[in-house]
Formats: sequence, C-alpha cells, structure tokens
Amino acid sequence: MRARETLRAVAGSIVIYIVVAACSGGGDTGMLARDGGASDGHGLADTLTDALTNPVKDARADVEQSGSRLKAKHYVGVDGSSAFAGWHDSQLNVDCYYETAADGVLRCLPAGGAGVGPFYSDAGCTTLLALSSKACAAPQYAQQIDTATCPSTPTYHVFAVASPFTGTVYEGTPATCPAAPSTVLQAYNLYTIGPEVSPTQFLQASLQTDP
Repeated sequence: MRARETLRAVAGSIVIYIVVAACSGGGDTGMLARDGGASDGHGLADTLTDALTNPVKDARADVEQSGSRLKAKHYVGVDGSSAFAGWHDSQLNVDCYYETAADGVLRCLPAGGAGVGPFYSDAGCTTLLALSSKACAAPQYAQQIDTATCPSTPTYHVFAVASPFTGTVYEGTPATCPAAPSTVLQAYNLYTIGPEVSPTQFLQASLQTDP
C-alpha cells in the first residue's frame, strides 16, 4: 500500500510540474487539445517532453536593439559569448547612457565626461570650471547634476568643454570666494566650459515596461 501511495504521489507531482511548466513556457509550447493531442499539431508525448526538458521559455536574446543613431556595444568573448556594454551615439561619436536631461526628458547623455564645479576661474565665484581626473583623456563634455527638484530623479545639464585652465582656482560663494589650495591643480585637470548644450542635441527615449 505504501508503495502504491508513493507512486501516486510522485505521479501527481509530475502532473503539477508539467502544468506549471506549460504555463510558464507561454503560448508557443502548445496547449493540450481536448482529444489528448496538442493544438499545434504535436502529440501529447512531444508536448510533455518539451515541458519536462524546457520548462521555462527561452530567454530573449539580443534585446538591446541598435537604432539608426544609437548603436549597441558588446563585450564579445573568444568563445562566442556576448554581453551588452552600453550605447554609442554614432551622430555625436560618443558613448552615452540614459538619464533625465535638463528639459526633464529621458535622453542618452554623453558618458565619460568631466564634472562641473565646485571650482571657479574668477575671484567672484561666478564662472564654474569643469574638472576630471588626471588619468582621464581630455573630455568633450562636462555635466552638472541638479537635484533641486527631486533628489531621487536628478536632472543633468551638459556643457561643451572649451580649453584647459591653469590659472588661479577659486572656491566658495560670491560672498566668500578664497583661492583654492594649489593641490587642486595637482589632483585634477581643469577646463573652461562653453554655454550649456541644448538637451535636444541628445537622443530622446521613453521608458517602457513589457506586458
């Protein structure tokens, strides 16, 4: 009796597993027809075999789709493996990543740029400088983060980098603007910046959720 009950329990578990597997596999695994076959023409045995051997629907591959302007970058292994490595804006010839731009719109903004502030080129602390690490190449863009509206969704202002700056560096506020320590120039590359770049120069996108 115990052996029969055990066999019945195992059989019931297999049926539950097959039902769950078929549901998780989605519509393309074929629904079982009333006559014991599958609605897509496969036999019951084939359907059960598919459910057991591939219970979860194959993951979508290469979901990062290049467009006419943004091109997907990948790390490609010598064994044929591939992993997404980010986006490249072919129009501006820069790598980019999605953030909320200054106009409140999601856009692919330049990556690898310099930061703006907290140093200034004038004794009144009104003209900000961009700075980057000594180890970095000269940047094309500099970004300033604005968290005044909502700290959880900062916006990014993008400026064109102009030329290297090697003069006296200041820090503080217009009311109190002393010269910054000379070690600042030893630790960072500083640059003057041009006018803010219009956000419309960067590719707009929308955030969508799969059904």
